[in-house]
Parts: sequence; C-alpha cells; structure tokens
Amino acid sequence: MKALIKKIQEARDFIKKSNLKKAGKNDFSKYSYYTPEQINKLVYDAEKEAGLFHKFDLLRDENGLHGYLVIYDIETAETFQFTQATAIPDIKATVSTQQLGGAVTYTNRYLLMTAYDIVDNNLDFDAHDNRTAPVVKK
Repeated sequence: MKALIKKIQEARDFIKKSNLKKAGKNDFSKYSYYTPEQINKLVYDAEKEAGLFHKFDLLRDENGLHGYLVIYDIETAETFQFTQATAIPDIKATVSTQQLGGAVTYTNRYLLMTAYDIVDNNLDFDAHDNRTAPVVKK
C-alpha cells in the first residue's frame, strides 16, 4: 500500500506542476472552472507518468447514490478507493438518462479532483460574497 500511496503523491506532484488554465466559463455566475475534459486529460497524463489507472462507478445502495473511484497501481494491482455521496441533478429540459449522465460527469470530476488534490477556489464558498444582493427599487 505504501508504494501505491507514493505513486498517487507523484501524480499529485505532476498535476501541481502543470500550468493548466481554466477553459470553462460560467457566464451567469461570472467564474471560470476546469472542464471535465481538462480534468480527465490532466489526470490521464499524471496517472500515465506515475504508473496508475483509475476506474469510476456510480452505484445506489441502501444509503443512497455514491461515486466510487478506485485507483490501481498498474505494476502490483494494489488499489485505493475514494467514495463520495452524490445525487442526480435536476437539469431542466432533459430526460432522466441525461440527468443520470450529469450525475456521472459531476461525481467523476469531483472525485478525481479530490483524489489528486486539484483545487478550484470557485468551489469554495468562503472565496465569494454569498450574501443575497439587495433588491433595488426603481
């Protein structure tokens, strides 16, 4: 297990040294973010460098819906698992399959960000003014 954790740390170091610029833009809330494609590519490159592989599953059990990210050491087949509770988002003008796809995309991305310590200050409520804007009467 010690060798696997060391490889995960090597992958984290690889990611921390990258100079990735956020490609996603939320025009409504006015912030940039790492897209799922960016996270996937960054993690792929880091895992390839460190000799790792990951598998993601979204499963429902008696405790609700959970994402499971298992990281494998390619040489030894040792594993380390991250788990995250999640929910199916209510995405307007979509069918249930598309909403499930949204849950897979978001949960996978956030589990990868957790596992590889990819920090995005846009997800930090303390990084924003969260007060409700005052209503201005005209």
